[in-house]
Amino acid sequence: MVEIDKEFPKSYPFGVLKTLHWALPFALLITLYVGTFQFGGVGFVLFSAWNAFFYSILTWFCYLFGFNKKVFNVGNAYLFIPFALMDFLVSIFFLLFFGISTLICIICIFESFKYRFTVILTYLFATAFSLGAAAAFGYFAILVYRACPNGQIRNLASLVIEGTTTATRPPADGPGEPGRPVV
Repeated sequence: MVEIDKEFPKSYPFGVLKTLHWALPFALLITLYVGTFQFGGVGFVLFSAWNAFFYSILTWFCYLFGFNKKVFNVGNAYLFIPFALMDFLVSIFFLLFFGISTLICIICIFESFKYRFTVILTYLFATAFSLGAAAAFGYFAILVYRACPNGQIRNLASLVIEGTTTATRPPADGPGEPGRPVV
């Protein structure tokens, strides 16, 4: 049976940051779709926000249900999904995407001075949400890198992110689990 980690979304820093990873792109999407006018370059911002929202909500549920700590038995082999490594690489990717999206939204603020005041507010809030998402992804990447064993990125494959801390998973003895021979 799957147990829900109810404390994960409230746990600082990792739980709060993972919650911000899906909440800020969702707020950005709502802001841009409710706005009265969309400029031409906003498509990239929407692309970044949709991808970040879908990836982040999926991994957030995996953290909530504890799949980041589990070792799955697949036939005669064992499978551990390295969420820390995936999240680190994706956080760097989305940091760059939301950095570019923030610049696009800032340009849209200056272009919106020709239109109604609500257009200015729309892109002002979009800039704030995009900048917040970039900061959340960047800070998460820095925290995960600092928790990396021996400062090597490949060791992130054995790192388990919990709400407030990180822990390292002991390495397996070859293709099987420790103490269990491969059949």
